[in-house]
Amino acid sequence: MAPGPDTALVLRTAVGQGRWAAYRVAVGCCLGVQVWALVAAAAAPVIAGSPLGVRWLAMLGAAYLSWLAIAPWRRKSGAMGPPRQLPRIGMREGFVSNVLNPKIGVFYLSVLQPFIPAHARRATYMFTLASIQNLEALTWFAILLLGAGTLLPAPESRGAQVMDGVLSLVLLACAVAIVSSALR
Repeated sequence: MAPGPDTALVLRTAVGQGRWAAYRVAVGCCLGVQVWALVAAAAAPVIAGSPLGVRWLAMLGAAYLSWLAIAPWRRKSGAMGPPRQLPRIGMREGFVSNVLNPKIGVFYLSVLQPFIPAHARRATYMFTLASIQNLEALTWFAILLLGAGTLLPAPESRGAQVMDGVLSLVLLACAVAIVSSALR
């Protein structure tokens, strides 16, 4: 598992809202991956044949990551940490960030497609591969959050505000990288 937008989003949620809220974001991220697996299985020829569609999806994903990145500065209160959220909102943030991340779609369309046997049911095979990846991701997030749990500052502390700002910059950098690669 490589650090990226998911890791930054999960850690930022852990800093501002605690470990359980971060787990909900991680589950949302995994649900977004499942959607990409099914889309890749069903619509591989259509998506692969539409570079403009992939480019617009990349731009939309970058815009969403940017929106998440500037969330701490959009609030009127002086607090940097994210406000407490309902469970479905955390899952939604993780889900939307992955559904709008074209790199996941590219991974499923280009890297995993060759591993699907010709006689296999594409949707079942892709769903199974995504489920395996998600089990690995949830294990990674659990280990990360258990380890980070002792190191994370209290949500109201200055350390949490600094960490929230740094992780927001990481999300913004991911958005810039997505736009940069989409424009090539």
